[in-house]
Amino acid sequence: AVLSTQSTGFSELFELHRACKSKRRRLDEQLDKAIMKEMGLENTKDIFYPTSYETRTLYPLEETHDVSLWCNSREDPPSIIPTVLETLGLNLHKLEKGEVYHDEENNRFSHNYRITYRNEWEALSRSQIKQLAHGELRDALQRNGFTLH
Repeated sequence: AVLSTQSTGFSELFELHRACKSKRRRLDEQLDKAIMKEMGLENTKDIFYPTSYETRTLYPLEETHDVSLWCNSREDPPSIIPTVLETLGLNLHKLEKGEVYHDEENNRFSHNYRITYRNEWEALSRSQIKQLAHGELRDALQRNGFTLH
């Protein structure tokens, strides 16, 4: 799938993101089953993949962080959504667009986003979320030319 921030809104992109997570999980299961068949273990699949339930975190920790970026335009920067999706992957639960503030003195715009971290497939600790928010995501945004404040 091709992500286009010009023609697709935030809600559509996150529905696409959730669909991709589900498809990735199904492909992983199909790959594992093919490997087990190749190894002659297809009759033991229920040991590894019980068919009666899926393994998920029962009460996944959810934490929200805000990110503010300086840009030269009121329009959303086109690479923000792909950068966030690529960096956070399954740890991204929601990305919400906040307000845009105009700094008239310096003629620049502050774009604000609220990011909700949660992973349904493995438990995230607060320290992992902090590393994602203040380490990996911050670094990825700066590598892509964003100025954070």
